[in-house]
Amino acid sequence: MRAVFAIAFPKMRLETGAPLIIFAPRDDFSMKALAPAQWKPTDSRFAALFRNGWERQYAIVRLDQDLNGKNNVVYREYVLTLLHANFRWLPPCSSRLSEFYGNTRFESTKIYVGAPGKLVYRLKGATCSR
Repeated sequence: MRAVFAIAFPKMRLETGAPLIIFAPRDDFSMKALAPAQWKPTDSRFAALFRNGWERQYAIVRLDQDLNGKNNVVYREYVLTLLHANFRWLPPCSSRLSEFYGNTRFESTKIYVGAPGKLVYRLKGATCSR
């Protein structure tokens, strides 16, 4: 995701002041050990977590859940961190911008920035009522 911003916005500051530490647990058991407070026993598909702080930022990404859309929460929060590092004031719609970039999909030879997320597919089947 950092490379996406480095290419798209070459003058953007990519250093946020707090180092980003990334943990990559290999399975359900390891994820539970790293984030016991966030763990829900009914949902073993918990794939990613991002915590932002003044001194450090943490991203936890499960390796056995490397599916499209599973890591979007980490991408969204990382983008918000970059936006806050570069702009003093952000309008409320900045969360939409982070959602757009959060839906980025990485494939072996291509990067799809702003790929359709789950919400688009839910809305596609919905009908509008007055």
